[in-house]
Amino acid sequence: MPPKKKKDETAADTFIPEFEPDVSEITEIDPQKPLISIVTGEPFGPKICYVTEKEEDESSDDEPESEGDDDVRFLKTEVSDVSSEFWIMQKLIKYMKAGNQTATIISLCLLKDYDLTNRAIQKTIEKIGGLEILVNLLETKDMKCQNGSLSVLLLIVTSGEMRRALIDYGIVSSLIQLLKHPVRDIQILAAEIMAIIARVRKARKQIRIRGGVPLILDIMDIPDNVLLHSFDELNNVQKELISVAIGGAKVLNSIAKSPKIKAELHKHGVVQLMARFLKSVHTNLIIPIMGTVQQCADLAVCRFSFEQMDIIADIVYHLKNEDMKLKENCALAIFKCAVNKITSNMVREAGGLDPLCKLIRDENVHANKHLLVAVTGAIWKCAVCPENVKRFNQNNLVASLVPLLQENEEEDVLSNVVGALAECCKDPVNRDILRTHEGLPKLIKLLSSTYEPLLQNIPLVMKECAENTQCMDIINDPGHKLDGVRLIWSLLKHPNDIIKTNACLALVPCIKYAKDSPEMVRAFVGGLELTVSLLDSTNPKVLSAVCATIAVIALDPENLGILTDHGVVSKLACLAKIENEDLRANLTLAIAYCCEWGDNSSEFGKLKIVAPLVGYMNSKNKAVLKGVCIAMYHLSKDPINCVTMHNCGIIKHMLRLIGSEDPEVQIAAARFSPGGGFRGRGGGRGGGRGGGGGGGGGRGGGRGGSSFGRGGGRGGGRGGGRGGGTPRGRGGRGGRGGGGFKGGKTVIIEPHRHEGVFIARGKEDALVTLNLVPGSEVYGEKRISVEGENGEKIEYRVWNPFRSKLAAAILGGVDQIHMPPGSKVLYLGAASGTTVSHVADVVGPEGLVYAVEFSHRSGRDLINVAKKRTNIIPIIEDARHPHKYRMLMGMVDTIFADVAQPDQARIVALNAQYFLKNGGHFVISIKASCIDSTAQPEAVFASEVKKLIADKLKPQEQITLEPYERDHAVVVGVFRPPPKKSI
Repeated sequence: MPPKKKKDETAADTFIPEFEPDVSEITEIDPQKPLISIVTGEPFGPKICYVTEKEEDESSDDEPESEGDDDVRFLKTEVSDVSSEFWIMQKLIKYMKAGNQTATIISLCLLKDYDLTNRAIQKTIEKIGGLEILVNLLETKDMKCQNGSLSVLLLIVTSGEMRRALIDYGIVSSLIQLLKHPVRDIQILAAEIMAIIARVRKARKQIRIRGGVPLILDIMDIPDNVLLHSFDELNNVQKELISVAIGGAKVLNSIAKSPKIKAELHKHGVVQLMARFLKSVHTNLIIPIMGTVQQCADLAVCRFSFEQMDIIADIVYHLKNEDMKLKENCALAIFKCAVNKITSNMVREAGGLDPLCKLIRDENVHANKHLLVAVTGAIWKCAVCPENVKRFNQNNLVASLVPLLQENEEEDVLSNVVGALAECCKDPVNRDILRTHEGLPKLIKLLSSTYEPLLQNIPLVMKECAENTQCMDIINDPGHKLDGVRLIWSLLKHPNDIIKTNACLALVPCIKYAKDSPEMVRAFVGGLELTVSLLDSTNPKVLSAVCATIAVIALDPENLGILTDHGVVSKLACLAKIENEDLRANLTLAIAYCCEWGDNSSEFGKLKIVAPLVGYMNSKNKAVLKGVCIAMYHLSKDPINCVTMHNCGIIKHMLRLIGSEDPEVQIAAARFSPGGGFRGRGGGRGGGRGGGGGGGGGRGGGRGGSSFGRGGGRGGGRGGGRGGGTPRGRGGRGGRGGGGFKGGKTVIIEPHRHEGVFIARGKEDALVTLNLVPGSEVYGEKRISVEGENGEKIEYRVWNPFRSKLAAAILGGVDQIHMPPGSKVLYLGAASGTTVSHVADVVGPEGLVYAVEFSHRSGRDLINVAKKRTNIIPIIEDARHPHKYRMLMGMVDTIFADVAQPDQARIVALNAQYFLKNGGHFVISIKASCIDSTAQPEAVFASEVKKLIADKLKPQEQITLEPYERDHAVVVGVFRPPPKKSI
């Protein structure tokens, strides 16, 4: 037997003697100098050309450096005396070179008796050419030689330096070929070595280029019965299969660091393989597979596939496993996948939030920093969803996160914890919890950090907490011990644009809610100059945030004067032509409030800013429209600006915006009154406030229902105010709009004659329905809370007739809608669920609404509505083919149709034959222009009524929807009425 390795080796330096001579000494003879060509200047003879694999060397994976690439520089040569072992190893390698099969196998066996993980021994083997021999043995046809060589290499590749040397000797190609070997023991060893070799970037590149990816997936394809039974229950063949799959999974875990390999894995169907393997009972297989899952989650296409294959539920299930590495991989997968709101909801529905909260309180997790980073990251991304925050609140998450805010904690942990707090503090309850647990002082101290991801998140927490008065007192403490606002302001000098953006956004509520805010702003020497200087940035997000900050600062006249001295007017004017909606929304507000100092309004006009702002009025963004209306109001104080506005055609835009559906835009537009005002205008179709003062008012509005605001009621309300001495006229008929309900302190709710519908009597009357889900709104509608007889709060939702044809019909005086509480309604053309939600309120929890919608885009919104209003059953199908959903519903009492199709009468009749009870009722909204845009509306209505009668739908009532909808009518009738009894 060869001598064993020495335990206590104390030699000063590694000594590698010369090779033992095999032959007698040969006298060296100086070679003759080659003849040189006079023409080419090169030696005669064959030309030697070194060929490199260009594709391999120059192909870029866009991935980080290999694991341990820089380790070699810091490794010290191990002190070891291997002189006695060197000769034996040299002889063993020599016997391998001899080509004798038996000698080679014996040499490999003897070689394994040494500590091949020792770096000095590894260097010895490399020096005498052993690595090259071992790689060459992999290409032999003898299975024993291959097996022995793989066994030795498995111990040697533990060193990063040896891995790189073996890759240079071409081991990757040999390993790929051995994956095809019929003997599974060879496959297992080859896969194990490849998994270690693939930690080097060059090896991953070679595996991809040489077609190793599909081969790895192929050897992993094993039967499901092997996956679902424990290792002890399997026979020898099945045990070998599972071992091959585990080896392949380890290779996938190593090569999945490459972005290009991730894309190739997805192309070859790795997600389906993952879905199968994650249901396995073999933890050794699941750990590397989960590692591959979390790495592939970097790609959006993989994340989408995980949702489709329901892998998220499997990830949550394995999160409860006791293995720490598996927990880490699961948490990392959630961290990367939960950026999508759908996935975040899937994590909650699978019960994944409670285990995360449990892990964050575990001391063992705190000791494992890699696991702690993964868990805190998963919590952060899940907290983006408000529903998840509610569940986190039940687990008292914020109180569990605060102890992690230590200055000596890992930077990635701090960044994730602060990001989670920023999302949780959007709920006002959590702001108080953070304050009571002394979290704010810790966060303010972390503002002195230099870690950029952490500095990006801290201002977002401050932004939310600043809206709480008690929190703001801590951030801006009177004694200036913490001095949070100053530290936030100092971040404006940071070179990172995201940090600057978030710092500006945090300053907005800080300035708004701080005590003695104007004096606080002026106390920061150079702060205002620094803020104005950020207007020179080229990043639209930075510019938008700075404009929001300037808009708040400019509310104080003295601070506005300082801003003006620093040239804020000219810099704001230069931004007017940038096409970015968020920037425009904040820019218009900054311009508006900067007009209030001296001649700033006139200066803006001279800088030709008025015309571009008029162009903003074509935007569909409500924030932009609101901001530009306010800006025009302030700019109109200069007469020259008014002339420019008029020349640019601003009046038509203002008339349109006064009838906007958004109340804030309505109010902002109504404030605008340039140069004595334009002609007074009535409320928007029965709603909205009258136009600004000006010339005589127009003609009164048409027949309205309950008056939504001043103007536009029955016969028209008041027109515009007095302007220019012209007599006051009656309010004209406004555009589509109407605004919302402004509740007063004394609101009385009265039942309407239609069951389930109510009228709110107050300063302004409104049509309302009893909110089936108190505290929830569907489309931004107003909510009214009143006290019941027992003192409990009862909530109602305002039903806007400009957005609901059924509400317009009720206000128009329709006799019956046939939807009493407890009834079943089939709603055709449900859209995103606006009217459907009110119908659900009307029929109550005992009733049902089958909502049919063809558009998948609107259907997604409808499904979200149905998640809270459980008496709505969404059906995403074409109403023209009721046979497709006949198995989903039974008979109904009423059909309401708002499909706006040329054959809508036929659609209603077809659905009535399938689902409407004999003697049941229908309510159909007819849009004349959808059926025949050339004919008169009255003729179209009459034609549709005839079609209904022909299909045994007997109309009983017909009304038009003026002034809420043009060229619309609602027809109410009965289906297959019972025969009249003869007297």
